Amino acid sequence: MDLTRCSFSRVYLRFAIFALIFGFIDAQKNRVPQKWTDGIVPYKISKRFAPAELKLILESLAVISEKTCVKFKPFKGETSFIQISLGMQCQSAIGRTGGAQSLLLARNCLNQRSILRELMHVLGFNDEHLRSDRDQFITVNLNNVGEGDRIFFEKLSDQELPRFGLPYDYDSVLQVPANWKVDPKASPSAVTIVPKAGKGVSQLGRSQTLTHLDINKISSLYGCK
Repeated sequence: MDLTRCSFSRVYLRFAIFALIFGFIDAQKNRVPQKWTDGIVPYKISKRFAPAELKLILESLAVISEKTCVKFKPFKGETSFIQISLGMQCQSAIGRTGGAQSLLLARNCLNQRSILRELMHVLGFNDEHLRSDRDQFITVNLNNVGEGDRIFFEKLSDQELPRFGLPYDYDSVLQVPANWKVDPKASPSAVTIVPKAGKGVSQLGRSQTLTHLDINKISSLYGCK
């Protein structure tokens, strides 16, 4: 084996992944998310998922369709749709981007909570800790954030992440855990997010399904009655 070529390939792969992730993030900044027309989201699902994984994905799609006026429907030639595929991490664009857009699910985050989080991203919602008023409800410890990851903690405007007059939702599927993006070199007990109002760090993002506030957010954005 050509070790030089092999090492170069590994370095190139890491660089490509880094560029993809941060290019993806840059594309999401300073952009008002676009809604899906009439609240209808066509989807395709990769055949690489195992039957149990496919079942879980379909159940997650159904949770939103049953609790809100947004409907996920199998792709039938629409111009804009989501392609749900296996990936190296769970990731999605925020809102409708137009054309085919990827929703990636890694096997280490194939659970209903993570799938619903990405589906809410698809619908136009970013994570709860990025709210413009977040400092009233949580403390972000940037000193504990991993190198290069501070971009994941930059607050968004009300246009980029609408609040609809709803309170901060500590339980939301959009609320990341207290140790999210923590620096690997930090102590084992280090956290990046500390809730206020007397809540413990273990109380962040506990719900495994949509909270009533998650449902209200979707209903407010899409005009559900």
